[in-house]
Amino acid sequence: MQLWARKRKIEGRGQPYEFISQFNDTNYSYTAIDTLDKNIYQECMIIDNNECIMYVELEKPFVKKRGVIKSE
Repeated sequence: MQLWARKRKIEGRGQPYEFISQFNDTNYSYTAIDTLDKNIYQECMIIDNNECIMYVELEKPFVKKRGVIKSE
């Protein structure tokens, strides 16, 4: 099995899929997806025998931004 992932769009341009890792255990596929940085990758898929057996869209984590409070 192979893990392939696509990076998030940069300046509105989509990115191609890239090979991330190869493994043999079917139970490891969930762990492999969890190791991806969700800030960098937007979707991934698990390929086995040239067939997609799992496709996942990764949500970008919500981060609260702290701003500078101006005093009057």
